[in-house]
Parts: sequence; structure tokens; C-alpha cells
Amino acid sequence: MVILFTFSLGSGFVEPSTTSQWSEQQDNSNHYFVVNDDDNVSRNTGGEVSVSAKEGEMPEVWPEGVNAYDNMVSMTNFGYRKIDTAANENARNWIAGELTDMGYEVERQPFTTDECTNCENIVITINGSLSDSWYVVGSHHDAICYSPPPLVGVTYTGCSSSGAYDDGTGSGSLLEIARAISQWNGTPTHTWKLAWWDYEEWQGSSSSEGGGKGSLNFVENYIPENINVTYVNLDMFGLNWPVQTPSASQMSGCDEDYWTLYEFTSPTDDWSYYEDRGLEVTEEMQSRAEWFQGELRDVNTNLSHPEPWVNVIDDTKGNSDHFNFIMNGHTATWLRGQHQYIMEEGDSCEQTPKHAQTDSVTTINTMAGGRANVEAGLQTGIDIVATLAWWDWSNQTTDDNGTITDSAAGTSEIGLTTIAISLLVIIVALIAMTDITKKRNIQPFDLGENERFRTLWFLIFYLGFSMPFAFFGYWGRTLGMAEFGLDKFTVMAMFMVVQIPFFMRPLWAQPVDRMQSLPMGKRRTWMLYGSIGHMILLLPLIFIDISNQPWIWIGFLMIALIPRLFAEQAVAAMMAESVPQLGKANSMINLSYRGGGHLVLILLGWWIAGGESSPFITDGVTNFAAVQYAMFVVLLLAMIGGIAITHMMREGEELPKAKKKDPFPEGTSFKDKVLAAMQTKTAWLVLFGCILLPLGDGFEAWFSAYLVEVQNMDGAEITRWWNIFAVVNYLGLAGPWVSDIFGRKRMLRLYALGSVVAYLALGFSMLMGMSGIITIMIWIPTLVLTDWMMFTFITTWADIADPRLGATHMSVFQTAHALSATFVMVGLGGLLLVASNDAYWLLFMLAAAGPALGWWIFSNLKLADEDMGTDQWQPNFLRLSTENAKTE
Repeated sequence: MVILFTFSLGSGFVEPSTTSQWSEQQDNSNHYFVVNDDDNVSRNTGGEVSVSAKEGEMPEVWPEGVNAYDNMVSMTNFGYRKIDTAANENARNWIAGELTDMGYEVERQPFTTDECTNCENIVITINGSLSDSWYVVGSHHDAICYSPPPLVGVTYTGCSSSGAYDDGTGSGSLLEIARAISQWNGTPTHTWKLAWWDYEEWQGSSSSEGGGKGSLNFVENYIPENINVTYVNLDMFGLNWPVQTPSASQMSGCDEDYWTLYEFTSPTDDWSYYEDRGLEVTEEMQSRAEWFQGELRDVNTNLSHPEPWVNVIDDTKGNSDHFNFIMNGHTATWLRGQHQYIMEEGDSCEQTPKHAQTDSVTTINTMAGGRANVEAGLQTGIDIVATLAWWDWSNQTTDDNGTITDSAAGTSEIGLTTIAISLLVIIVALIAMTDITKKRNIQPFDLGENERFRTLWFLIFYLGFSMPFAFFGYWGRTLGMAEFGLDKFTVMAMFMVVQIPFFMRPLWAQPVDRMQSLPMGKRRTWMLYGSIGHMILLLPLIFIDISNQPWIWIGFLMIALIPRLFAEQAVAAMMAESVPQLGKANSMINLSYRGGGHLVLILLGWWIAGGESSPFITDGVTNFAAVQYAMFVVLLLAMIGGIAITHMMREGEELPKAKKKDPFPEGTSFKDKVLAAMQTKTAWLVLFGCILLPLGDGFEAWFSAYLVEVQNMDGAEITRWWNIFAVVNYLGLAGPWVSDIFGRKRMLRLYALGSVVAYLALGFSMLMGMSGIITIMIWIPTLVLTDWMMFTFITTWADIADPRLGATHMSVFQTAHALSATFVMVGLGGLLLVASNDAYWLLFMLAAAGPALGWWIFSNLKLADEDMGTDQWQPNFLRLSTENAKTE
């Protein structure tokens, strides 16, 4: 036996002026879908679908998919609900009766058109604290039946549809949402209206008008001026995540694992569909569209909906009731199951039975693999709407005057206060440090002679640098995907772009090398002023919402990094010319980076995942803006500590290698100075290693995406694991320190071999589908070994850097490494994921090539005590003057 379905890419709605266009869409998008009822249609939905919430955070009554399913069945029992029929009237009377029994005051809104003499919307209202700002949630209760292709859009006697999918799913779910809300205590912030529209469906090719008449009547006649409306449209869903794609569908060309629930929302990028129909898009409409998309992504994150299968995207077609709201300047979204407007040639993922005689409960059960799967699919959409509602019910506080205010209000005032306090702290701290030093005649500590102070200085100074960047890295990369709804490619693009100042190190290094006659020390002056500038320029970031303005956020962060890099190039120059025991110094830098990042993770782990014990979580809703402000205060304290200890230090005397090097002859060009610094084969091998070794280092950037997409971790889980990783990574301190004792070359080769084995094991565990805990356990030694290798290798840069040009020579290696590790290799990893359909196992196996090449490079280095390589070299492509060459 074969069941024949017809399906198309539209809901049936058509604007009054575009009937011919709609007919063309129907002609191009109707399809047949054949399912053999002997096929195995049992489906695993991946477990019970439930709201991701902590105990005590959710209301006692929550809408359930099983009840929505029963309501859908009741709707189909009325028969063919075409406009102006008894079935249609009986269905809406039943809806009104159910709502009355729940205790609502039902508003019936009759209207007529050229095609309908007895149409009526059913509307209920829950008054909120804000009477001029509404949430409206709607579905349509009518149905339509068309002939199959090639007679597109033709209605005929005997054609009938029970409208189970279109739109018994939406009407039944909305009725269940109304039932749950009727039992919630309290008052919402906004006024809520739930509406069941009549006459959504186009009446066919012989009709004198388009569809969408019920919602249009409401928009034009029942929304007063100056009312701000946010509309949620429920039209055809349930055949969506977590419902897996049937085997018959996959055999016919659909390569998707699940049917998708799309949230087609007021556009943020492409308004052309609406502008072509006369809409003048305002800045307010654009801003609210961006806000609403962010709000929906927050809801999906809270519910642990995987973004590939529950997706917020711009609406570019508008053929359902949300169209009328958008065209009248309101913000809207349409929750719609399966594929919509995304079909590619040969793709048979779109299998909607709508507008067909086969739109029945039996059909959608067969397509989903059983009633339980339909209920799970309905639950996904219901949870989104109910979470929006519950946040509105619980997201308010009462001030001393009894006025209801949104709990998110006042964040800008908090931000201004944070900036004012921060600037005051900076000014007071700097004055106090200078005053205390003068009054007590405190002598600075010599960084070259005082080993204990040197260790402490590297630790505290780099702690002030590491914590801000650790915070922004976590905020933008990990939470960007897990909490703010940014896709992984956007996040990685942001991460690569923000590295641009690091790629420009030679620019920052030149003034550091040229301007050395400075009042607070030739290197120390740059460190102090660079740190202060970095700290001040970070302050504007507390006002920027990364979820809605990611590229503005990145732009400000890039600017703030410039003074930091002046300071870091000064440190690099000092390490090349006057810092002994470089391995230990780099270990302290490593400790600061790991320790600072760990402190950030500990704080954020409690602040965003600490439940009701967290001061930033109320009724399950995390106030991310307040977290950001609080974190800034912590970061400022860390940076002030770095400035304070630099105020107490003095640069050390030159090392023996620096004393051996004669100064450049007067008049030597800067180009010749740079080339002179590269006069050993070892220098070129190190530069070569800076480019190739970061292969694995760059691919590591994708491990967070692996945790989100493959291991299905949310922000809290990832935070817990990265805390563990941070603790384990303290072992990485040993790498460069040990190389001080046993030699750089020997230890580099051992670390490289260990990294190769670790990456291969990591990729193998992913390929074999081993449990997530096994992969994570392999990840831990991978992090440690690659840290040992890379930080020891960084120590080698300072060993071979020319002390006459320390900042610039070090910048050559640093820039090559930064470009490779955070741009080329991260980008290459993204391309590999795209080309391999997210084969993370392949990515990490290929990462082993980096340390494998490193082993060869390390084997060929010529390192000796207190010199810059023992293999002097002047290749033909380095044209130095004879005089300059003699100085070598």
C-alpha cells in the first residue's frame, strides 16, 4: 500500500495584492511524497522533551505537548474547516467554550470580506503592568484543500482537509498554552493577547482576494495607535526537532537528521520582501527585530535547543499571519516546522501534507513515526512560547512607590556607575603609588638581580593582562555560542578579526625600539603607560551587547588591545636583553595566563551557573549585563595590581649576550637592522616553526564547538569542564622551566613527540564514537603537552632574539605565530569542518602534523649557552652592506 502526500513551500496565506504571485509559488513548489507503509517508521526522539529548568524556577503548571495533541485531534473532528462552513463555526465555538471554562473573558471579533460573510476571530487578554506594550500569540482555525499538481490552487467539490497540521497543531498548542497560563500566579510585565484567526487560508485560484484576513482585521481595527506589539505566530509545527527524519525521506534524498523548527522573524539583514510591498523600515523596527532575535536565541539556549535544528532566521517570504504585523510596523516571528524556503534542487526534506486531503492526524503520525514524536515536536514550540511568557511573568520587581519595573531596567545606570567608580579607582591608585614611593623613599627592585621579585613581577604583571583577555575570550567564543545564539563560524570570525592588532606587532615594536630615552626607563615607561591605556580603553565595552552588536564589540576590543601591545613589546625587548632564566620567566607568564583565565572561569561559573545562590540569577534568568559589569571591576583590580608592581621595579643590567653585540653603525637603515637580526639558520628555522607549529594550536580553538555541537553541552557544563582543564593546565608550567635545566632542544623534541601521539589519540576517540568522557580525558594531556612545547618554543624566541633590536626581532616571531595560530590555522580548521561535514575527528588527527613538523625543526636548531644560535649565515637574498655584515 502506498500513501500519496502533496506538499508545498508556503502556508497558504497570500497578501490581497499578490494572488498571481502566490499561484506561481504554488506552481513551483508543490511536490509528491510517497511513503510505503511497510517501512520502519519507529523513531527515537532522543529522550523525553522537557524544559531545561532548575528546581523552583518554573511554575507548577507548564503546557504539555500531549494536551496540545489532544486539542489538535478535537479540531480535526469538526471536519473541513473552510470559511463560511458549519465546521469552521463549530470549531471556533468550541475554542471559545474551552477558554470560557478556563476562566477567560472571550472576545469574539466578527468580520466580513468579499469571500466570507461569517468570519470571526477569537481573542483573550491577560492585562499586564504595561498596557501600551503587548505580546500577541496567534494561530488560525480555518483550513483549505487544493487539487494536486498540475492544477495548482484549484478547489473542487469533494476536496476536504481535516487541517491537522495546517493549523490544528498551532490552534491546539495555543489552547494548551492558554490553559497553563490561566493557572499562573502574578501579573505579566506586558499585556498578553492570545488569538485564533479566521480566514488565514487563500481560497484558491478562483478567489477574488488573498488570505490573512483575520489577522489583518485585528491589526487594522483592534490595535490602538502608539501600542508596541510583539507577535508570535504558530502555524504548522510539530514535525520538527526532536522528530528524526524518516528513513523513507532519507532514501528519497533528504540528508537532514532532524526536521527543523524555524523561527522566521522580522529581518535584521534583508527587508527586501517587505520593502517591495511598501514597508518603510525604521531604525526602531530594525532595533526591535535585533532585540527579538536575541531574545528568541536566549530562550532556545535556556531550553538547550540545538541551533541547527531550532533556528532563528530572517523571514523573507511572509506568507502567514505574521506578515500583517510586520507590514504595520510591529515585530513578529513565525514558528514553523520542517524546511521552509530552503529547499535545494533534489532535496526532498520538505514533506508538508498541508492544503491536501491527506492533512490528517494519521498522516502526521506516520511522517513523525508515531504520536509520541508528534507530541515531542509540539513540545519544542510550546516551550519557546511558554518560556517567553514565563520570563515576562517573573521578570519584574516593585520599587518603593509600588511601581512595577523590568528587572533588566537600570543596566545603563549600573554601567555608568561602574565606569565612574573604575576611573576613580585608577586615579586614586596611581596617585597613591607615586606618593608612597616618594614619601618612603622606596628603592625599586632590580628585575635582573632579584630573582624572587622577578618571579613575582612576571606573575602579577601578566595576570593584569591575562584576565581581561580571558574574560573576553570566554564571553565572545564559548558563551557566544552557548548563551548568546551566535553560530560557530561568526564566533570564530570574530575571534580571528580581534587578533589583527597582534598581527601588527612590528608596528608597535618600532617606536618601542627607537624611543628609549624615557623618564621611567626605556622599557618600563612603555609598560606603565601601555597598561594604563589598555585599562581605560576597555571601559566602553561594558555598554555593548555582544549578542546584538558583536562586530561593534570586536571593534572596541581591537582598539583597547593597541596600548597593551606596546607594553608587551617592551616586555619582549626586555626579555631579549636583560632577563635571565627565561624558562622560569615564561613559566610565570604561563601561570598568569592560566591562573587569570581560571579565576575568570571560577567567577563566571558561579555567576552564570550557580542557580539561585548566584547574585545574578533570578527565577532562572541570568542577568548577563550585570555579570559583565561585576567582572569589569575584578579585571580593573587585576590590571591595577600589574601597574603597581611595575611601579616598584627597575630594569636589569644587560645579559652577557647583549654585551657581546656591538651597536649598529650610525646610519644603518631599519631594514638592514631587521635583516641583521636574521643572520642565523636557527633564526629562520624558528620563524618557520612559528608558522607551522600552530597547526594544532589553531585547531584547538574548535574544541568548544565540539563540546556544544557533538557533546551537546550548555554554557554551564562547558564552564565546569574548562575549570577542570584550567587546573590541569597548571602542569604546563613545568615545560619551559624544565628546559632551563635539561636544555631547550632536548625537551622541545620530547614535547613534540608527545603532542603528536595525543592529537592522534584524540581524533581516534572521536572517530570511533567513544564516550565524551574518554575524549575529554585525552584532551587533558593534549593541552598539557602542547603547552609545554609551545611555551618552551616561545622561550627559544627570546633566547635567539637580537638584543640590539629586541622588541622588533621578537615581534617578527610573535607576528608570524599569531597570524598562523589565530588566523590561518583557525580559518583552515573552519574550512576543513565545512568540507568534511563537521568531521572533528579528522580535524584533530590533522593537527598532529604541527608538532610532527616541530620535531624536525627542533632537531635542526643550533642553540648554545648565552648566544643566539651557532650557525651564522648570510643567504643570497639578504643583501646587507659590507660594513653591517662585518658587525656580525
